[in-house]
Amino acid sequence: MTNHNSKIQIICGPTASGKTALALRLAEVSTKAGRPASIISADSRQIYQGLDIITGKDIPKGFVKKENFYEKRSLSSEGRGFI
Repeated sequence: MTNHNSKIQIICGPTASGKTALALRLAEVSTKAGRPASIISADSRQIYQGLDIITGKDIPKGFVKKENFYEKRSLSSEGRGFI
């Protein structure tokens, strides 16, 4: 059954402005209210596997709590080719 009341929230802003912390908090609040949430990060530099330091990936502190809202994946780890 499709839930037509689903919402998508988009958070955007400059580097190091607290977007990830806000996303985690919103997901936590939503889940506690009975509306399970997931986080999809779409930063263009974070598609690269193995470049965690120079691309500013927000891993692992704070991501695995009681609920796992955020799953660390690089698109390149899924076997997709990038030019």
